[in-house]
Amino acid sequence: MKNPDTRQTSARGNRSQRRLGITLMEILLAVAIIGVLGTFLVPRIVPSKEAT
Repeated sequence: MKNPDTRQTSARGNRSQRRLGITLMEILLAVAIIGVLGTFLVPRIVPSKEAT
């Protein structure tokens, strides 16, 4: 299997770079999903009065 990361990053930082990349992606995805779910679910759960 060819890994594009191997070319860009050195053998030393390859693992750490991958971990950081995955971590950042996971955080961004989690925030995006939570934001979307919150936007849709909050108005339904919370009365329109409090939601403003």
